[in-house]
Formats: sequence, structure tokens, C-alpha cells
Amino acid sequence: KKRVLMIPWIVLGLVLAIGLLITVLYTSIDHMINTSVLTGVLLLIFGLIFE
Repeated sequence: KKRVLMIPWIVLGLVLAIGLLITVLYTSIDHMINTSVLTGVLLLIFGLIFE
């Protein structure tokens, strides 16, 4: 019974992790295209480390 109550929290954690990953990738690729490749690479590296 306790495992069933934990499933929503596990799903929530997975959705948040996937959302953060997509956000970091989108932001870094957007900076690579629009501003500077170096800024995009740094955002990608630090975003993945500190995510």
C-alpha cells in the first residue's frame, strides 16, 4: 500500500528532471544559434552539472 502512495512522487520527480533537462538543452542551443557558441557551451556544461 505504501508503494502505491509513492508512485505520484516518483512520476513528479521524473517529470521535473526531464523538464529541467529540456530547458537546459533549449537554452544552450538558443544561445549557440543567436548569441555566442561559447556562451551556449558554458550554459550547457554548467546547466548539466548543477541540474
